[in-house]
Amino acid sequence: MFERLSHWVTSKWIWVIAAWLVVLAVVRFCSPAWDSIAQDGDLAYLPADKPSILGEALLEEAFPNKRARSQIGLVVARRHGRLTEEDLEIADRLAQPFHNYAGACCLQRAETLWDEYANLMESADTVEAERRKSEFVEELNTALASFDEAIQLDDQYADAYYNRALCKSRLKTVSEEADRLAAEAARDHADAISLDPSLADWGNRVTPSDATAIPLLGVWTRHTEVVGDLLTSHDRQAQLIVLQLSNEFLATENIEVVQRVEAEVAQVQKSIGDSADSGELEIGMSGSAAVGGDILRAAKQSIKNTEVYTLLLVVVILAVVYRAPLLIAIPMFTIFVSMVIAMGVVAALTQLHTLPGMDWWNFKVFTTTKIFITVILYGAGTDFCLFLVARYREELESGRDHGQAVQHSLAAVGDALTASALTTVIGLSMMFFAQFGKFRNSGPAIGICLLVTLAACMTLAPALLQGVGRWVFWPWGNVGVAPRGKGRPRNSEKGLWHLGLWDSLSCWIITYPGRILAVSLMLLLPCAWFGAGWQPLRLTWHTDADGNHDQAWHFPPRFWYDSRDGRERVTYDLLAELPPNRPSRVGTAILKRHFPVGESGPLIILAKKDDGRFDDRENGYKEIEALTAKLYELPDVLAVRSIAEPLGDPPKTGTSIVGTRGLRKRFLQTHSLSKSIFLTNVPALQGDVARFEVILRHDPFSLEAVKALNQIDQVLSEMGDASEGFWQGTQFVYSGTTAAIRDLREVTQADDVRIKLLVFFAVLAVLLVLLRRPAVCFYMILSVLFSYYVTMGATELFFAYQYGDTFQGLDWKVPLFLFVILVAIGQDYNIYLATRVFEEQQLFGPIGGLRRAIVRTGGIITSCGVIMAGTFVSMTSGDLRAIVELGFALSLGVMLDTFVVRTLLMPCFLALIYREHPARLRVIKLDADSDTEAA
Repeated sequence: MFERLSHWVTSKWIWVIAAWLVVLAVVRFCSPAWDSIAQDGDLAYLPADKPSILGEALLEEAFPNKRARSQIGLVVARRHGRLTEEDLEIADRLAQPFHNYAGACCLQRAETLWDEYANLMESADTVEAERRKSEFVEELNTALASFDEAIQLDDQYADAYYNRALCKSRLKTVSEEADRLAAEAARDHADAISLDPSLADWGNRVTPSDATAIPLLGVWTRHTEVVGDLLTSHDRQAQLIVLQLSNEFLATENIEVVQRVEAEVAQVQKSIGDSADSGELEIGMSGSAAVGGDILRAAKQSIKNTEVYTLLLVVVILAVVYRAPLLIAIPMFTIFVSMVIAMGVVAALTQLHTLPGMDWWNFKVFTTTKIFITVILYGAGTDFCLFLVARYREELESGRDHGQAVQHSLAAVGDALTASALTTVIGLSMMFFAQFGKFRNSGPAIGICLLVTLAACMTLAPALLQGVGRWVFWPWGNVGVAPRGKGRPRNSEKGLWHLGLWDSLSCWIITYPGRILAVSLMLLLPCAWFGAGWQPLRLTWHTDADGNHDQAWHFPPRFWYDSRDGRERVTYDLLAELPPNRPSRVGTAILKRHFPVGESGPLIILAKKDDGRFDDRENGYKEIEALTAKLYELPDVLAVRSIAEPLGDPPKTGTSIVGTRGLRKRFLQTHSLSKSIFLTNVPALQGDVARFEVILRHDPFSLEAVKALNQIDQVLSEMGDASEGFWQGTQFVYSGTTAAIRDLREVTQADDVRIKLLVFFAVLAVLLVLLRRPAVCFYMILSVLFSYYVTMGATELFFAYQYGDTFQGLDWKVPLFLFVILVAIGQDYNIYLATRVFEEQQLFGPIGGLRRAIVRTGGIITSCGVIMAGTFVSMTSGDLRAIVELGFALSLGVMLDTFVVRTLLMPCFLALIYREHPARLRVIKLDADSDTEAA
């Protein structure tokens, strides 16, 4: 097959190049831009039956206008002493523009609802129309309240009355009121300018066209009823402003949201910069949306850095290897064309769901997937081209002319290149069977791109070689090319062992295979032992009942997701991915000094019960109050907010209803804002859904918070499954960061086991089909598996030392991506060596063929490994800790495969089996003429 392909490519090389250029143009013109369709976020791609997803769905259904998927918390704090009145005014000024944003968002939603109301009235659906009208009025009232709050906070922005007038004008019955308000707004605006002429240049601070910039559902400040008291720290040193957003916290739109918020914060900071004690005042940004926006910005920067450094590293390494401009340009052009086409094809595949009958199609690509596509395509594509060019030079050295050399080189390496690519593609494709959506889509996407690159390296690259001719070695001439007619036959031993280092190494391997294999394994075994999940010796302390201390050494087994000692070897703390100088980490540090850490991500519990009558002040409120008190009893719960305790005060029995606390509590229970937050007002669910907000004592991303949620879940499940009682048959679901992290852990841990097993057996099956030597195939897969465990152990030890006390474990994505990529790609070098060994053994016997293959492939495989490791090293140039850790691990793993597995472990094993059982491989003797043709 490859002989026919090579003949066609070399004879039709102009048409091959033209075809690729045409495909490149078509793909660039027809396919959508990658960045326009790339998505991100982890929690949005969990299975639909997970509690956090069910909780999000119920939250959307029961609280459509009060459903905040994420938050940004702006904290104004003093380093020393309490906040002054001037500081509080600064906090108010900081909140003012966001009230305008919120009002504009509400106005925009109101306009949409009005259009829907008009359409429903035309279709005579009066029931649904009345519902839309009710929602429309509610949004208008919310918009008005937001604009009024903005004006009350700072009269500098009195032109917000224009927005109020526009809002009123949507109601036909109040057109006169709209005119009056517009005139009033104009007068207020003129008065404001007379007080401060600089306001004339400001124009409208926020208009409805800006509404999508920050998709606000609400803004909570110290002036907000019900929740305002919660936003002042107990030490009175910090004031919090909470921006409720409709975006999921890792939505790509949060990049612009965070930038807008930072711009508003910067403007306020600039205005207070001249204050005498401004250095004492801090303004920070925290919350899930702030963290998500920083993660996305860091990912974007990581992609840019990776692309630049990958390109530079590949060019530098090719320049060192070849020192010929055209031998650098051909691989780079081939990979560039294949990468553009591959990413265009994948991007086009995401749009198939728009075709008739393709509604079931749900293929997506993600922002971070581009990092893996870049490094793998440049690494693997360069390897493919290196092997092709290396074999091309060998064919020239044997005396063939240029055309024959290109044709025979492609035919000779076709099997090896296809086999190595297939192991990687099939290994990555096993990720399709994951439950987690990002895994399920990312693996096949990378595999498709690699197939395109393989096709380019086996058609476009040899066509370019054929077209350039012997000029490919310019300016050095035909380097290493024997004069025509003076080539040596391949079965000649003369001059075979001139390659110094590889010659000496092959002699050592052939002479002492058992010793070299044993020493290599012994040196790497400690890291492999630790990487496989076994914890090294550690000193632990015990205290008996009398208070006496004793110490003991322990050597317990601990696998990746076993947390018996209170922590995992992987972390799901997304905030820890960011560098310490990122705004969200700085703001979170400020927030943690003054507020409970759980405030940054409350756990939301939704209780749904048919005919629950939660809005019944006699029975429903009483049962909610009892459940609130029961949740308070759990040790990891700091506060519980519900319609019974809107402020999250600790329940106290026996408090007089006429006392200060009792009167305040009863007032808040009947407040419209409290009801809208804690009880649904959707007619179909009226009285059937109640909401609780639980503040935990732990970081929402931490393992401790997940454990606390498990305790809460156990308590509520027992109540819902009880045979009697008010809560019998109640469905409890959860929302918020901790609930999503718990589901993410559960799903990805199951995927980790499933995908690793599938990849292991899939790659093994490919090896068996391609090589048809079971013993060699089993050893190849086990050797790469061994290098994976060595890499995991070394990586964890390195970053534990690098990060010190802040190290919580490797990022949760590292073990799985490392396994899939390393086991799949790591077989490339084994396959390159093994196929050359089998080829040479046909002529020189088991041991002679092995030795010749080691010498012939040593330099080229090492170059390939260094290039592949270099592309992965480029991943460490970014800011995201997960990408840095994975880049380090992948580069280390590839170097182990290159310099240990392929160089020592694999040849030593082959030397042992062929020395002990030389009859395993049939030796074919050819005469010089046939050998020359076979070469």
